[in-house]
Amino acid sequence: MNFISVIKEKIVSIDIVLLKFINITLYNEYFAKFIKFISNDIFLIIIIFAGLFFFFYKKKITYREKINLLLFLWGIIIINITNTFFLKPYFKRPRPSAVFPDINLLAHLKKLGYAFPSTHSAMFTFIVLLLWKDYDALRPFLLFLLFSVYFFCIYTGGHYPLDVLGGIITGWLFFLIFDKIKFFLIKKGENKIEKGN
Repeated sequence: MNFISVIKEKIVSIDIVLLKFINITLYNEYFAKFIKFISNDIFLIIIIFAGLFFFFYKKKITYREKINLLLFLWGIIIINITNTFFLKPYFKRPRPSAVFPDINLLAHLKKLGYAFPSTHSAMFTFIVLLLWKDYDALRPFLLFLLFSVYFFCIYTGGHYPLDVLGGIITGWLFFLIFDKIKFFLIKKGENKIEKGN
């Protein structure tokens, strides 16, 4: 067995130990019921649309906020498509519950599918990074939301810790691309405003 194989085996074994600790050792019946409720996609969609409603409820929406909203929506759509149709079928890593019968599956998964990388981790990493610079007051909430998503992805039995790490990297890479687009669009908008004056 070569050095790379040993390292890979060690990483995978740590990944499984962490998964089982979070999903099985930390399992609590009452907390699990709460997680089952908030981890379904309908609840997440309600939260997102409630956020959008309050966003548009404001009387004045700045150009920068419009750009953030545009990139926010396109980013989560593109990340979802990339993960679902390209990355997950490429890596083909089964969900933990498909491998280990003792895993508590708390998420409402429509189909078992593949686990790597975590789409929720990728999307929320992207969202937090995109909004970080412009919304100082929201930073504590954004951090809480982000680490809650990471934890719940594992706690629900839908993902290994490495899936979450893969999602973080995916979200960060998409942010780097979209941040360049955001910079370009904001500069373009500022130039138009200056010419208008």
